Amino acid sequence: MLPVFEKCCKEFDYYAFNEIDIDTWKVISFELEQLKIFLTEKPIKITLKEVLGFPFVYSEKEFMENYDTNSAQLITMITQFQLWIQKKSLVTSFISVLGI
Repeated sequence: MLPVFEKCCKEFDYYAFNEIDIDTWKVISFELEQLKIFLTEKPIKITLKEVLGFPFVYSEKEFMENYDTNSAQLITMITQFQLWIQKKSLVTSFISVLGI
């Protein structure tokens, strides 16, 4: 999902503290919805890497070894994340992401 954050938050830094306003989170949530649609269309491996990012060397290989299960779990995780974003957007102006 890293490419979604990088696309929506031009100053997003994977290694830093990122304070993101609620309007940007709405855009992120929309892009995550597009990612879920993309995953249901069984994309080819090359485009999958561009969309998901796979920040670790082994993560792409492991994801592809059990694609159907991993894809379904990712869609579920994104859905739960979107619901959390929606809930938090009612009570705050920013949601921060702490990098590694």
